[in-house]
Amino acid sequence: MARTPRNAGSPEDSHRRVLIISSYMGRPESLLGGGETYAEQLAGQLSDRGHDIIIGCWQSGTVSLTRIMKKLPSRQVRVRSAIDLVSIASLVGIIRRDRIDLVIANSPKEYWPAVIASRLTGRKVILVRHLTRRISLATRTLINSSADCVIAVSRSVRRELELSGIRENIIREVYNGVPVERIREALKERESTRAETGYLPGDLVIGFAGRLHPEKGLDCLIAAFGRIARHYPQARLLIVGDGRERQTMLRAAAGMHLEDRVRFTGRIDPVYRMYAAMDIFVMPSICEEAFGFAAAEAMAMGRPVIASNSGGLAELITHEVDGLLVRPGDPESLTTALIRLIENPEERRSFAARGLETVTNRYSDRLQGNLMNDLILAISGTRA
Repeated sequence: MARTPRNAGSPEDSHRRVLIISSYMGRPESLLGGGETYAEQLAGQLSDRGHDIIIGCWQSGTVSLTRIMKKLPSRQVRVRSAIDLVSIASLVGIIRRDRIDLVIANSPKEYWPAVIASRLTGRKVILVRHLTRRISLATRTLINSSADCVIAVSRSVRRELELSGIRENIIREVYNGVPVERIREALKERESTRAETGYLPGDLVIGFAGRLHPEKGLDCLIAAFGRIARHYPQARLLIVGDGRERQTMLRAAAGMHLEDRVRFTGRIDPVYRMYAAMDIFVMPSICEEAFGFAAAEAMAMGRPVIASNSGGLAELITHEVDGLLVRPGDPESLTTALIRLIENPEERRSFAARGLETVTNRYSDRLQGNLMNDLILAISGTRA
């Protein structure tokens, strides 16, 4: 379809029609992770800057983005595999019908369909990398030959991209952003949330939020809390989220007779008010997190954070400055850090204040939005 030329420098020239692919978004009962959180917040930031955003996801029509409190138009994109001819054909049709200028693919499974569809239609394509593992030879060849840009959401991710052989000149390091102002609005719900959850004013709540998967290190957290609970009767453990490890964790807590001290809420969206109910936040991942959204969100809420010393978490938190880092998978290391914060309220307040400052200055959604906006305009050029 031919396009009407626009004058360079006109207001419309700074706006793009962007398709953000996040194929599991909108799927009933889907357990969303950092990639979906990223897609929601990027969509909100780009929409706020005047771009026309369409979400390629599980359903057509509109999709509700709970973390940014918006509804945006959506098109059905169900990517079943890297080489999915049906999804490629679907994407080609969406790009042409909706006059898409640029495609953003948000997970490895989406890279091939997004790149092929973009090249068939002559559109630009950005790939976002949320993983710290190596890229296969075939995908490396595809990216180096056809992608316009690859976003690394942390230095750890960038390092793995470079070690995988991705061309340095197409890699851009843009940290994930968290909506600091929106998160902090939930502070006023602290007391009501604690009351709803059954906590008393004197309880000290240690919290986790995320998918309940083995790589999140929840067995280490339960083990550490078991040691804590024997000596600190005011301590409580709040686990927010769902996943295949839930029953395992319930059994572990029951085995240590902690049923009345450990609460599992299931999935709560948006999760912000639950951070407000916590006094200490723990992210004990045994995998190399690419970033660590939940830890950053807890810091934005002004909660002291203890996290594993690996991957993006070690970039987000500076040990002894705005939080504490512990050895991954080591209950003793985590127990020591928890005791330190339980017994030192002033240190909790100090880490919380500095953590909030870190997130506000380096990881806000506004900063991410500005960087991505500039990048999109630079890559897509003047609209034709």
